[in-house]
Amino acid sequence: MKKVSEAERRAALAAERVKETKDDIASRFLSYSGGRRLATFPNHFGLVSKGPVDLTQFDKHPGLSDALAFGYVMHSLGVPSADRRYYVAQNIKSGFLSFLDDQMIVGLDIGDITTKTLRDFKKWLDDETSNGYCGSKLTRKIKIQDLQLVLKQLMADKRWSARLSPELKLLDNLYSGSNRDIEHTEILDDTMVEMLFISAAADCEATMRLVEARDEAFDMVLKSEGASDAKSIAGDPLRCAAFLLHRFEGKPPSWYDITRTVALARSMDEALYRSATEVLYPSLDELLPFVLLLATLFAFNPGVILNMTHSDYDDDTFAGRPRIRLFPYKPRKHGNHRNSVLKTDDYDNPAKILSFLEKRTERVRKLLRLPIYSDRVFIRYSAHRTGVPLEVSDKAWREALARFCERHGLDVFTLQQIRPTTLDLVHEITGGNLMSTQQVAGHASIDTTKEFYTSTAMQRRDEEMLGSGINQLWRFVSTQGKVDPTERDRLNVDLGAATPGFACADPYDSPMGTEKKGVLCGAYGHCPMCEHAMIDLASPHAYAYQRELLRRIDEAQATLGPPWIPRWSPVKAKLLTRCLAAFPRETILAAGNVSIPPLPEVD
Repeated sequence: MKKVSEAERRAALAAERVKETKDDIASRFLSYSGGRRLATFPNHFGLVSKGPVDLTQFDKHPGLSDALAFGYVMHSLGVPSADRRYYVAQNIKSGFLSFLDDQMIVGLDIGDITTKTLRDFKKWLDDETSNGYCGSKLTRKIKIQDLQLVLKQLMADKRWSARLSPELKLLDNLYSGSNRDIEHTEILDDTMVEMLFISAAADCEATMRLVEARDEAFDMVLKSEGASDAKSIAGDPLRCAAFLLHRFEGKPPSWYDITRTVALARSMDEALYRSATEVLYPSLDELLPFVLLLATLFAFNPGVILNMTHSDYDDDTFAGRPRIRLFPYKPRKHGNHRNSVLKTDDYDNPAKILSFLEKRTERVRKLLRLPIYSDRVFIRYSAHRTGVPLEVSDKAWREALARFCERHGLDVFTLQQIRPTTLDLVHEITGGNLMSTQQVAGHASIDTTKEFYTSTAMQRRDEEMLGSGINQLWRFVSTQGKVDPTERDRLNVDLGAATPGFACADPYDSPMGTEKKGVLCGAYGHCPMCEHAMIDLASPHAYAYQRELLRRIDEAQATLGPPWIPRWSPVKAKLLTRCLAAFPRETILAAGNVSIPPLPEVD
């Protein structure tokens, strides 16, 4: 018998794969189990999706079931997100199939679906009196789009396209502008964010210090001979933990089982048992501050932070200094959210936190039922004595977050609020720079940032910025360019005052007789006379600008003649006695080293 080489074997296998039809491909992912039709994909675990997708409801409509199942699988093979695959199936079941049931449409074949069918389905979703009404236009749009995604797969397949009706044309321009109707997540105020960060950082540091000190003592207990003897527990949580670890090979029994064993029940009470398990495994309350801290530092959304693995970061170097590079997977982007920060020994540094978490969760990883979670950063010990990943959908998560808020005197919030809050702060700090916000958010398109992460506060700041710019432009024109905020904006000084070197308490309500109420003051050069004028005596630029104003006033005396006396003599007197005389020596000396542009002439 001729020996087949590895290259020949692979070539033969590839040839077989070429012969494989789309139906063959779909059949590999579709199966029946216990009377249920299931679609099973290589990775089917996410925040929402917990296993194979149940398509049994498709079988209530025999004329549609095989076609919809085929189209669904073929579409899903190009979707990397398990949650997105799950939602497509759910939207078809709660959308189109519910429409058929509600309208008592039975015996519908795939070839009976026409454009009119799709329009009737849309009308059912839009009708406020129907059982299928959805208040959100975006939700209605998604339910129709997900059905049409499946129908597109049928249209692209040679066998199924022949069975489709020639009167089937997919609907387009669905609910134009519906994305703009999205209600943005309420952001936290600045004080709340500061308290949240301080509280989370303090909890993280306290936990890390406690565990570091406790682990040293625990290692000594583990090495002692009495660690495996129940009689030697003597009310010590460390000895109790060592006993449970040795006796039950890393998986302690439940407290209920402890009470049913006389020898064990005599050795410990429930409080000691709970303390011992906390020595061995991290609880949800222990891990929660670490989630909050990392989410705040990097503006991660819940799916990114909780699904992050230890493979999602590595060591990096920049300019000879060690850094840690994070690149957790971002499902909606189908890519990675990249960040790089300096490594330090501070307790709130991401490198130190991730290193601590990897070591802290080492034992609980061995209790995982599903190996798919073994690389997760956040794994806790559950009441069922197993290791489970953290999920915001858990009731336990909400209860732990409520306890955190109560412990620190915070209003209750959600993890979903942290990302838009952090991005709002970026928007505020950068003066409304949407591109900076996009970069921190990790969005491929700036439209995503603008559409989904533009809070009411952001919109208000943008409107104020636009209004301020228009007012500044109007004042620039009306004063023939004498009040120009360009250079002052570069120096980050007050833009309201009509004269550089001064700040104004209320530039829209000038007491000067020449100015109008509600309009930016344009009384250039007259700020020394104004009761609204303020001076930063520590600013060398303020002193330099006022000296420049004095020079311009003196120059005007030669050109204006007699009118100068009533117009500028009082201003000069105030400038000398009230303003320049108030500056301390340190500021005056520092002003000699600053450079400012010349001021316009006074007239």
